[in-house]
Amino acid sequence: MTSHPTDPRIGGRALTLNLRYTAASDVGMLREENEDSAYAGAHLVAVADGVGGNVHGEVASAVAIATLASLDKSLPADELAGCLRTAVQEIDQALQQMVDSDSSLEGMSTTLTALLFSDGRCCLGHIGDSRAYLVRDGMLRQVSRDHSLVQTLVDEGKITQEQAAVHPQRSVILQALNGRGSARADIDLSDAEAGDRWLLCSDGLSDYVSGDAILETVTGSADLDAMAARLISLANAAGGPDNITCVLADVVDDAAQDTPLTVGAAAFPAPAQAADEPTSPLRRRWWQSLLGDRTARVDGSAPPSATTDDENPTPAPDTHR
Repeated sequence: MTSHPTDPRIGGRALTLNLRYTAASDVGMLREENEDSAYAGAHLVAVADGVGGNVHGEVASAVAIATLASLDKSLPADELAGCLRTAVQEIDQALQQMVDSDSSLEGMSTTLTALLFSDGRCCLGHIGDSRAYLVRDGMLRQVSRDHSLVQTLVDEGKITQEQAAVHPQRSVILQALNGRGSARADIDLSDAEAGDRWLLCSDGLSDYVSGDAILETVTGSADLDAMAARLISLANAAGGPDNITCVLADVVDDAAQDTPLTVGAAAFPAPAQAADEPTSPLRRRWWQSLLGDRTARVDGSAPPSATTDDENPTPAPDTHR
C-alpha cells in the first residue's frame, strides 16, 4: 500500500486524527450459524471469517477477535507492525491449545483482516480472503490481496478476474489461522489522511456485491450504520449464501469514538448451542474461559464463568468453507 503523507497542521493547529466506526454481521439467507466475527474500536478494526462448518469455525474467528482486542489502545506508531505480528502468533497458539484439549475442534481455522490505527498511522494485517478496502478521493481500492486459489490463478495469468468470480473453486483459500503456525500475515504500513474511509468485510459481502455497488453505498452517505445495513441488505438480496460481516471506519479530525463494538460469533453472551450437540459443554468451557479472559482486558468486565462438564467430544467432519 502506498503511503500518503499527512499534513500535520490545519488552520494553524495540530491535526488530531481519530476513528469513527461501526460494525455489523448477519447470518445470511442460507446458513444456520454465523461463523464470522468482527471488532471495531478507537485503535483497531478487524474481521475474521471462521472456516470449518461443523468443526466450529465460529470458535476460531471469535478467538482471533478476542485475542486481537487487547491491541485496541494507543501504541507507538513504530510498534504497530510488531504488535500485529505477535497477536497473530498468539491467535495461532491459542487455537492449537484448544485443539490439543478438544479433538472435535481439529480442522477449525479463520481468516483475519485487521487494521491498527495510532498517531496518524495505519497497519494492516491480512490472512485469507476477507478484504480491506480504502475509499479515498471518491475512489474504492482493494488494499488486501486474497490468499485464495483463484487469486493465484489470476496473478499467473491463467484466468481473468471475471472468471475468478464464478470459478467453481473460488472458495478455496491458501492461508488461514489454524493453530499450525504455517500462516504468514501480509503486513502493510501507511499514513492516514482525514477523510479516509476503510471497509473491512468477509467474503459473504465481497463475493456477492460488486465493487461498483460497494463504492456507491460507501460514498452515498455519512451515516456509517446505514451504510453497513445497506451493504448487508445488498448481499442478502443477491441470495445471501454466506455469513455477511462488515466494519466501516472513518479517519476524522474530531473527537475519538470510545465504545468498542463486537459482532458476530465473538459477541457476548456466547451463542447457545443446540440441545442435541454432543460437543456443546466442552466447547462452551473453552469458549468462555479463553474468550472471557481476553475480552476482560478490553472492557474491564469479569470473564464469564466456565462450565466444568468434561463430556467426551465426538470427532467432527472434515473442514469445509
